[in-house]
Amino acid sequence: MEKFAVIFASSECEPFAKTGGMADVVSALSKELSKYGLNISIFLPFYKHIQSKKNIKIKNLNLKTIVRINSFFKESNFFQTTLQDSNISVYLVKNDEYFFRDHLYSENGSDYPDNLERFVLFNKSILNFILMKEWNVKLIHCHDWQTALIPVYLKLIYSNDPILKNIKTLFTIHNFGYQGIFNINEYYKLDLGWEHFTIDKMEFYGKINLLKAALIFSDAISTVSETYKKELLEKEDISKGLTFQLRAKADKFFGILNGVDYDIWDPAKDKYIKKNYDSSSLSNKLLCKKELLKLANLKGIQKPLLIMISRLVAIKGLDILIPALDNILKMNVNLIILGNGEPTIEAKLSALERKYKNFKLFLKFDEEMAHKMQAGGDILLMPSISEPCGLNQLYSLKYGTVPIVYYTGGLADTIIDYNKDNKKGTGFVFYEHTSNALTDTIYKAISLYNKKSEWRKIQKNGMKQDFSWKKSAGDYLQVYLKIIT
Repeated sequence: MEKFAVIFASSECEPFAKTGGMADVVSALSKELSKYGLNISIFLPFYKHIQSKKNIKIKNLNLKTIVRINSFFKESNFFQTTLQDSNISVYLVKNDEYFFRDHLYSENGSDYPDNLERFVLFNKSILNFILMKEWNVKLIHCHDWQTALIPVYLKLIYSNDPILKNIKTLFTIHNFGYQGIFNINEYYKLDLGWEHFTIDKMEFYGKINLLKAALIFSDAISTVSETYKKELLEKEDISKGLTFQLRAKADKFFGILNGVDYDIWDPAKDKYIKKNYDSSSLSNKLLCKKELLKLANLKGIQKPLLIMISRLVAIKGLDILIPALDNILKMNVNLIILGNGEPTIEAKLSALERKYKNFKLFLKFDEEMAHKMQAGGDILLMPSISEPCGLNQLYSLKYGTVPIVYYTGGLADTIIDYNKDNKKGTGFVFYEHTSNALTDTIYKAISLYNKKSEWRKIQKNGMKQDFSWKKSAGDYLQVYLKIIT
């Protein structure tokens, strides 16, 4: 196969910037694809917290570009570093007016009001960099709405440019719930003529919808599990008004399951946990549980320890978990939740934490704590009403932490409901998205937890699963080849 250049355009990439699973995917997938000989580069905003990282060597390229956002001219500077454990270059787009902030997209529960122009600058800066370097790039792999304007600009502005006109785009939907919708009074920031503000292009119920535009203008689209792809095509409550655009692209729409970077997520070599272990040394998991309980100031090593690592938003199942917590926390269990999100949900959980001594809430995202929770937890709660793929349930399988999931999207594709008769299955699945169904499933899991030999069987079933990136990266490679040939 002829080696060719691919750019990953993303607002997140582990270990530089992360709010969810997309960061893990960008990092792990790029590394796996590079094994096929592809020349992969990643473009990422140069956020404030990246600038403060002491363990990352960052080179100033002394290269800048001027981006026009209507009548304003904004400067971007480019820096370069390397993705850990790889030779992949990560190019950082620096503009402190837009990216030197404490958070990526929002603060105190509200989106930054200039998010549209922030990512207009990011998208245009990437294309300008290619022009300045005269790169022979075959494909740009765009991730979520923050990079949706790249296929738009390539088709509407650069269709005759000798360097950019032949670049193809793949747009990956990590979560359809985030579409990049903005008011019409911001349309001028896009530097596109009003002839493009139409129902077949940029317009969406009188507003701008960047995700819709990416579906229309990209050469192909993908999402992160086959079941989520089917749900998007078939269920209008999930496709949120964009069913027509998805179905119009059905022959160029691919569902490819996310994988796991087992160099990072493997209890046998995890650098964050108290004691490493595998399926033959599960007794060491108890030491990880002891450490976690101490960190959370919880007591009861024999109690099942439930964990949840999630954005605290309704779509993640908090709408059914919170009403169920009084009943759940009266069971003989401990519960730890890690994450942040909607202020009203945080407030309700905080009130419950004050009420129950067996519940600890960490209102933050903490990568090290996430590893400790996967290693020390007994049961992972993942009651999302919609989950494109999900990664935490895949991590849990490897760590012998048994997932409880709702039957949707990638959760349906990856977790096999345990059958106590044939002893097959890797977790527990509930099929009605209600508080009662969730509570009943937790009770079922706890009952089996007390049958140690059967519980150990469920753990080992999960730990045998292989969700490495090898197969999925091969699937992406085949999509790339279809697009560029």
